[in-house]
Amino acid sequence: MDALHAAPRRQRHALPAGGCDGGSTRALRRGLRRQPRATGRPVARIARDLRLPPGRCRNSLRLETGGSARGRARRKGGCRSLHVGRARSAGGRVNSGASDRAVTQPDSSPAVPEVLRGIRAVVFDMDGLLLNTERLARKALHLAATELEIEVDDDLCAAMIGVPTDGCRRLLLDRYGTAMSPDAFFAASARHLHAQIDAGEMRLQPGAHELLEALRQARFPRALATSSARQKAMHHLQRAGIVNCFDAIVTRDNVARGKPHPDLFLHAAQRLNTAPQRCLALEDSYNGVRAAHAAGMPVMMVPDLLSATQEMHDKSLAVVSNLHQVRKLMADRLARAARSAAQT
Repeated sequence: MDALHAAPRRQRHALPAGGCDGGSTRALRRGLRRQPRATGRPVARIARDLRLPPGRCRNSLRLETGGSARGRARRKGGCRSLHVGRARSAGGRVNSGASDRAVTQPDSSPAVPEVLRGIRAVVFDMDGLLLNTERLARKALHLAATELEIEVDDDLCAAMIGVPTDGCRRLLLDRYGTAMSPDAFFAASARHLHAQIDAGEMRLQPGAHELLEALRQARFPRALATSSARQKAMHHLQRAGIVNCFDAIVTRDNVARGKPHPDLFLHAAQRLNTAPQRCLALEDSYNGVRAAHAAGMPVMMVPDLLSATQEMHDKSLAVVSNLHQVRKLMADRLARAARSAAQT
């Protein structure tokens, strides 16, 4: 749908079954800290080696994003979970009034606080992550299809999310062949998209302003990495009033390959003079998450039109429902950055 906008991770141990008392928990954690991270030795075996009671070593940590900035860790039997705020219906849409749900993180994912302590910069996607332009683009696609008297379903619109123009052209040619002109379709879609923007329908996504401001106050480096063409990206950012919020803006014009290839994220990290594994990527699309993961960047997914699949959970540090929750998870890291900046 961007046609309209023309490093190894650390092993996270699963905790063994059973109950857990304070002494066993502390001993188990000491044992975990002593293990080389690359070994991935099962926690159950570590517990046995430490001669801990076999039935008393079950524990998991739940991060409550609605709590303090540090997050409250509490014991809870079962798997390691991360609260992500609003629940989703079976169709994948966000239920704004629903209670929090816990999204199980894969055992291969590192704990969120541990990774965030090492983060030195943040790299944002644009459409669907910072701006509601994916929803506007979907409407524009349907309006263009009606104008050109062709049928475009939601599955095709979803397949185009996070895909650069050349990829969208291939999708259209695969679906329609020579029965329609991709360029004519793109032109009509872009016209309808701009009409919506001119009518004032483009808005920042929930939490976008607050997160950008928190990063600015902490003097935390930030970049934009979008599959959109530079002219369109700059237009959207200027209209949204956030064009000056970034230390670097990387677009499809700057790289040979778009998402899901890692080029955009690698180029953004280079522009920030920060190693990719020290950057936190924020994405809403499947191809965006795949691109950040391929670049070796820890990535948080903030779903918009696409709900998180198992692949997305496997590749993401966390899946959260809005950027407010990203800011809360980063609160400790930003506070340390602000203190460090104040001393310089």
